[in-house]
Amino acid sequence: MISNNRNGAGRTLLVLSLIPILATFFGGYSLSLGGFGFSPDRVLVIVLLPYLVLWIAARGIKSKDIVVGIFLFYAFVAAYINNGPSWAKNFFIYAGPMVYLLYVYRLNVDSKRYELIVCAFSVIFSGLSVLLFFFGKTAFPVLFEGDRFRFLFFEPNIYGAAAALMFMLFLPYASRSLFRKFVLLLLLVSVFISYSKGPMVALLLGLLVYYNRSGINLKSVVAVLAFAAVAVVVYLSGAVDATIEGFSRESASNVRLDIVYSALTAFAHNLMIGVGPLSFGATNQDLLLSLGSESEKNLWIGNLQIAYLHDFGTIGFILINYIFFVFLKSNVKQMSNPYVCARLSGFLVIYVSAQFTTTHTLGLFWVALAVAALPTITLTKKSREEVLP
Repeated sequence: MISNNRNGAGRTLLVLSLIPILATFFGGYSLSLGGFGFSPDRVLVIVLLPYLVLWIAARGIKSKDIVVGIFLFYAFVAAYINNGPSWAKNFFIYAGPMVYLLYVYRLNVDSKRYELIVCAFSVIFSGLSVLLFFFGKTAFPVLFEGDRFRFLFFEPNIYGAAAALMFMLFLPYASRSLFRKFVLLLLLVSVFISYSKGPMVALLLGLLVYYNRSGINLKSVVAVLAFAAVAVVVYLSGAVDATIEGFSRESASNVRLDIVYSALTAFAHNLMIGVGPLSFGATNQDLLLSLGSESEKNLWIGNLQIAYLHDFGTIGFILINYIFFVFLKSNVKQMSNPYVCARLSGFLVIYVSAQFTTTHTLGLFWVALAVAALPTITLTKKSREEVLP
């Protein structure tokens, strides 16, 4: 990451870095205007897009900009050709959050400011999460879905994924003080109070990758096994059977299988360009009604890869996976660096979580990819000893 020694510019950069992060953590609430939900992260996309275009024009187009641009152009054409329900709106929901990828990746944030952002946000996020979960249900019932905590997100699965992401990003800095270790514990509790198996599985995989690639020892093995044991106990304790309101019955395994089957069947009839963005609910009314809902918004494909196959076909599937490859390939070679490994493991957490819910349509997903792709932080021998327990 590039160093910036000018204090004024550094403070401005810090603010510019925090704005998209904060916006993506408020995605669960929106103001409906003309049938379109204006959530903070979508509103910020409208502001960031012209700014990003001018920024690219002034600084020059990079190869990564071209790769993302090709996908967006193809996605727009495919959405227009399919002309599904509200195709333009659905295309914006899909494509808009990718602005965060290019914006955050272009920020020249040095290692100290990156650490400050991650640590400060982890303290605030974990502290508020645990406090509101245990003491805020009566005063703030909107933060809950039944007995599951969703905080400022659309649903508990996405909140759990965000908490797991913050856990991984904060992990290499946690060993530096007792307070930071306590914050790490709060982040772990934050994952558990979502009562969502997707983020728990994702975090376990992220931990295994982190300790395996950045340096593993007996304490690390014990820590990972302890996490797995606690996760199993929490999930089998009965808390997972908490009453979930509304259409969240969709999370049942048999319903997921029906959705996957219907999505793949539709893809088989539209192999090249798919059916159109976020069209699954509108094109599967029988399945929607059988589940007790009339709103197409309540029926979605909770799996990133199947969603891209269904929505944009084989071409879109190849393009989106090529974007992942282009942005991550450099840092994958640097995974012995614990800071880099933590950021890549953080994206792995979000990526795995996106196999259970629609995280890939949110700015949070693309911010996580941008952070994982940021240039490598130089690591000294001393700092290596600090981050590896």
